[in-house]
Amino acid sequence: MGRPRLYNTREERREAHRRASQKFYNNNRGTLCKKQRRQYRKRAKEIPSEPEPEKLFGSGELNSEPSLEPTTFIEECRLDLINVTDGSLLRYVDNIVKECIRVPVDAIGLLTAAEHMWEESISQIRDALAKILQNYGCGEEYRMANVTANEYRNLLTFLEDVHAYAVVQTPSQFEDGYHRGVFPYQSEHHTAGPSLTIY
Repeated sequence: MGRPRLYNTREERREAHRRASQKFYNNNRGTLCKKQRRQYRKRAKEIPSEPEPEKLFGSGELNSEPSLEPTTFIEECRLDLINVTDGSLLRYVDNIVKECIRVPVDAIGLLTAAEHMWEESISQIRDALAKILQNYGCGEEYRMANVTANEYRNLLTFLEDVHAYAVVQTPSQFEDGYHRGVFPYQSEHHTAGPSLTIY
């Protein structure tokens, strides 16, 4: 004899499925939101009008070659990060947010282009970090490289958070949120801010 039926009617099955789906969503909300943001950015890359790079990328641009020896590559990435952000991740993100407020029509494209640039770098840094760990272990070389990787991750996280706000809010709500300090990079925790260290 088989087990007794748990749900006898279609409505009971539907309700059980709804509860299970809700439980899954509650347990995996962060992962699902990140996945949706990535899919949105992938679709948004198809937008034909891209903002001008000189407005977006500060005083420099990323130019590190992944073909370098891993520790040299990470050092070049760190110097590029300092050059592009002028030594302050928060000031860099703040300038991008101000540009989004100034030209709200280009806000999504501007944020998408910035995220794309940093995502490419993070992918290369991740590979270099794995090589450093393999070659040097968890020594000083890895620690220094990981600091740079974390700075890149922090910057991308700040940009993703701002992008999420830009997508779901009207330009006036976005500007009001900026002035009220609702963006995560503006919070008290980050006020001292990750300023980049020159070794």
